[in-house]
Amino acid sequence: MDENIKDLLPFYALGGLSEADKEQVDQYLSLHSEARQQLETEAIVVSALAYSVRPTLPALRVKNDLMKRVEADVAERNRIVAQPAMLTRFFDYFRSSSMMPALAGLSLLVAILAGTWTFLLNTEVSRLQEQLAAVDKITAALPVDVTPIQLELETLRRENDALQQEASDQQEKLLALSTELLALQEENGLLKSDLSTQNDTLVAIRDELSKSSIEVTNLVDIEDQLLAQEESISAQDQVILALQQELTQLRQTNATLLKEISAQREIMVYVTSPNVQPMLIAGTTALPTAKGQLIANPNDAT
Repeated sequence: MDENIKDLLPFYALGGLSEADKEQVDQYLSLHSEARQQLETEAIVVSALAYSVRPTLPALRVKNDLMKRVEADVAERNRIVAQPAMLTRFFDYFRSSSMMPALAGLSLLVAILAGTWTFLLNTEVSRLQEQLAAVDKITAALPVDVTPIQLELETLRRENDALQQEASDQQEKLLALSTELLALQEENGLLKSDLSTQNDTLVAIRDELSKSSIEVTNLVDIEDQLLAQEESISAQDQVILALQQELTQLRQTNATLLKEISAQREIMVYVTSPNVQPMLIAGTTALPTAKGQLIANPNDAT
């Protein structure tokens, strides 16, 4: 609530503001429900201040005016007596609200103000009772019939007693509410501390998980590299095996060629020998037209 408006509310309830200030307060009240509730509390205090004057011996005209005021105050009190129920609902609402820990300070301030108001109200009720006692003495000395007035005053006393009891009960409720709010505020502080600790732990766990994820990723990369190397080595082994097979074939071919070369060399040595001559071979009886050529050593019996 605006501090300036908060300071003006008691004077607004007393009707002692200038037109400019009154207009400012009216505009603020139309927009803020908490200010209207505070004004209702101030109105209760102001209604009790009406009975704060010291009792004196009144004239008959003053007495008549006083009786009219009493009737008006009775009607006003009937409205005020119903007010604590609305205040009770107001405090029950905030007690069940999730915003209660955040409003603990404000509630404590309201409790202090309400306690002060209760003290002032009790003081004013005591003064009112003294005033009513003085009025009883004055009316007893008058020659007129004051029985209706005495009955009205008795009713007023009972209402004042009920109001005083209601104020006492309200003060006890406010004290209990203040105690409960303090306990909830402490619990809220502990919960915030636990939440902060859990957040720190969660951050640490996330860091560890992040590091573990990086390590796992690196291991996967290494495994992929090893697998690729194994596949490359396997391919190389296959190439080497194929080369070995080809080399074996080449060696076999080379051995065959060496044998052929060796045989050809022997033939060349034999052919180039000075005793070797080419000889014509005639056909046989079966094939008289056949003929052939033989290179051999005619002197060699073999």
